[in-house]
Amino acid sequence: MSVARAAAALGRRISAAPEIVIILGSGLARVAAAVAQPIVVDGRDVDGFPATGVRGHRARLVFGRLGGRRVMAIQGRVHLYEGARPGEVVYGVRLGHELGASRLVLTCSAGGIGAACEPGTVMLIRDHLRAGLQRLAPTGARPVYDHSWGTRLREAALREGRRLAQGTYLWTLGPCFETPAEIRNFAHMGADAVGMSTVPEAMTAASLGMHVLGLALIANRAAGLGSASLSHEEVLASARRAAPSMERLVELAAAHCAA
Repeated sequence: MSVARAAAALGRRISAAPEIVIILGSGLARVAAAVAQPIVVDGRDVDGFPATGVRGHRARLVFGRLGGRRVMAIQGRVHLYEGARPGEVVYGVRLGHELGASRLVLTCSAGGIGAACEPGTVMLIRDHLRAGLQRLAPTGARPVYDHSWGTRLREAALREGRRLAQGTYLWTLGPCFETPAEIRNFAHMGADAVGMSTVPEAMTAASLGMHVLGLALIANRAAGLGSASLSHEEVLASARRAAPSMERLVELAAAHCAA
């Protein structure tokens, strides 16, 4: 089934079209609990919606209101390293756009490289670098990330005494964590955080004319920068601890999506 037909079928199950799509990264599925008046749709009931095999991801769509806006929260991101095709990785973005959403909030867990990106920090993504597959949608001259939206979010977070770092996210294919030598190279390239998702969705959304905001939870220091060994379990544990803070930041992002 095409994205258009899947969206038409979903449209008959929800009361209003979403304004914002929210994609929830590793361990951050509970952020969807903040969505008011939720209508939950199992991903298996949406034709074409890809299944995920990564722990910390659930294939569900949650429709409702957050920060005074209509949202579609996606629990269940798929990654290229799982063997998914590029079209499957960005299916949720295209589905939300077809339903009428004009904005996208991306969340992810990442390894910290920059000095300000200590574990537990949330970093606003200002730009990205690609060390992954290059077969992605072109975006033209337009910036991928909406800097004015990000500025409004940082100001709102500051008023609540919340720290929100900002920097450049570097995307790798995964699934292996990076080597210390790679991290040193990424730091030289200007990366502040590194992860295995987010960029395909961001570029696709930008190519569709959507406004994009990215939030990376720093789950650990990247390889060679900390004493602890890296594991997916550590990433999930860090995400669970930071989920309440990320939940509030996503809510603020929805509330301040427009000036």
